[in-house]
Amino acid sequence: MVTSSSVEVASATADSDDGVFVRVGRDDVEVKRLAPEPVEHAALGRHEALFLRSFTRAEEADLISSVPPEDMVRAFARSVAEDPKTVVGRLETGITMLSTDIADVSVIRTVFSCFGVLPGDQPRGAATGGRPTQAPDPAEDSDIVEENLGLRALVFEDLDHLRRWCSDAIARSLVRAKKRGRPQEIAATGTRRPISVSMVLLQFEDGNPDQWVPMASDGISRLSVCLAGVLDLVDKDPTVAAKSIVDTLLPANALTSASRSNDLARRMQRQHHKQVEVYEDHVTEDGPDEEGIRLRQFLTLPADVYLLATDSETGEPHTMESAMQGVVSDTHTGVDGWAPEDQARHTVIRALTQMLENGDVTEAFYGLCTGRVDPDVVDDEIHPPEDEVDESKVLLRRAVSIMAVLGSQGMFGILKKGLREFGGHPRLTLDKVVEYIAPLVCEPWGTRKPITKAWNYGGPVLADLRYTTLVPKHPANYLDLVEVALDEDSSDDEVDAARLELALAGGTALLADGVLTTAVVGGSGGSKTKLDFRGAVNTTIDALTETDEGLTLLAIAANAFKPAQKAEKSRLPAVDMEREDRVQRDKAKQPVRVTEKQIASLAAEGDPTRATNKHDEDDDSSDEERTDEELLQELAAELPDAAAALLKDVEQVKHLRDQTGATTGLSEEDLDALHDVLTGTIKLIGKLQ
Repeated sequence: MVTSSSVEVASATADSDDGVFVRVGRDDVEVKRLAPEPVEHAALGRHEALFLRSFTRAEEADLISSVPPEDMVRAFARSVAEDPKTVVGRLETGITMLSTDIADVSVIRTVFSCFGVLPGDQPRGAATGGRPTQAPDPAEDSDIVEENLGLRALVFEDLDHLRRWCSDAIARSLVRAKKRGRPQEIAATGTRRPISVSMVLLQFEDGNPDQWVPMASDGISRLSVCLAGVLDLVDKDPTVAAKSIVDTLLPANALTSASRSNDLARRMQRQHHKQVEVYEDHVTEDGPDEEGIRLRQFLTLPADVYLLATDSETGEPHTMESAMQGVVSDTHTGVDGWAPEDQARHTVIRALTQMLENGDVTEAFYGLCTGRVDPDVVDDEIHPPEDEVDESKVLLRRAVSIMAVLGSQGMFGILKKGLREFGGHPRLTLDKVVEYIAPLVCEPWGTRKPITKAWNYGGPVLADLRYTTLVPKHPANYLDLVEVALDEDSSDDEVDAARLELALAGGTALLADGVLTTAVVGGSGGSKTKLDFRGAVNTTIDALTETDEGLTLLAIAANAFKPAQKAEKSRLPAVDMEREDRVQRDKAKQPVRVTEKQIASLAAEGDPTRATNKHDEDDDSSDEERTDEELLQELAAELPDAAAALLKDVEQVKHLRDQTGATTGLSEEDLDALHDVLTGTIKLIGKLQ
């Protein structure tokens, strides 16, 4: 038990010899800095009216572009955990303007209780298989957003949907935060870095009244740790802890048909007041005891509240969602970065958000990519009403549609421009663009089939897709597309479209289930068995589309794909061209699993120039007569001369271009393809040591 004298010393100086410790899970943590004391501030007379008047004065003083919606202000007034007089004064004099790469945003610094803010969309773990509940993201009502000066409006099915969504974000946050020791850090010093918050309108399809609440866009891990710390759940399984937190934060009976628009915020604030009362029970005239210190360290957080966003040039209201995405990106530049897949997902969603605002993609397609709408409500082609396909086909069709739209002619260039802007790339190859969209494609099965490095080599997106506009057919049986591709009466366009769609569907299945890996490229330490083909992943899939058997393999892989099945337990079938369903079966009539070696052999038939088993008939000394070591050294010895010859050719082309002023005749796509090859080559050279 901590003595009161120790607490007094700890509050006075951080480097005292008399250490104060609090219990966090199984750890005893020394308190180096006491967090500000939580206080239950009494409401002001005409409390909400004073806040409304302060926003009006802020507008008159040009500190804010407009007075926010009245209901939003009323909810904000009931949410802060700081002396309301201080907040009112700061609204009238202390609002600052932050310029992001998207818009100008008005900001005010205040304090929130961890029970006064809901977690927003958590990028961490969103793309890497960390979503324990797979709670669907809410939709966004663009009409309401426009009416409310660009402030976000999220549409949930019901309160339970909101509860599951928040639980999902908290659970993913706790997984990584615990690994990085965040609970112990906050216990030692309190939360020192402010979280980023904006006011969001929650709408419910089941008829529950709309609610304005503060929602965190950045600092969700800190918020989640604080909630777990106050409720003493740090040591619990993250999923179990998250459910308990949400049961306290958002009880199932939190709303009724008579609820006002700020009732949820008021209810969350009452939970804060309860915790303050618990804290005060642990405080004597000598200061807080050990339990009081623990509550004090976790209960409140500093916050930057982003009030309104405006267009930097016109001063007109700007959507808050893309502005907050910019804020989050700026915050995480070089600070506590995300996993590569999560960073890729965040960047591509920023690019898609810009495309939506510019009218380049529809709201339905944006919702499909971000998981905010079910695939079957986006387009009848993904899930036709009369088409009795299961969820497996719907999710695969979603993947195909995303890649078909974003990889097609015209759209590919627009997406690249956005990715260059938000990702900071001077140049983007096809491989890099596919690497960005892979988290969106794979998100529905991310918990069972984690993204592999094979997606870094073009994935299932063929280079030809950039030169056409693919409208997927989404057949119930992908063997139907094989018939189209092989039918002599099919036009060239129909054949090309069938090939591209089979590559996207079947290739996605082969990659997701880990059948096709970087071994075919030469990565991951190489294959344990010699493969008959070497090339980028999308080059391998392209080669499969050149033969009847390769097309059939892609079709039956797509037919057999099960998103809910773990990759290691999947059984994508090998080909048997004699059977009606083209699936090879063993004596027990069970499908025989296809291997990467079989895939490489079929690819070698489709593109013999990349086959590794070809021999020169005029060469008396065949590879078979040489040892693998001799062949390795012979081929390796040729690499420096080959690289030097390529450099000389490029220099000569550049010299002639500069001398004549003529164009090379190479398109941007040609240069991207060349860059892809060289990038892949450099990666492999680094593994030759």
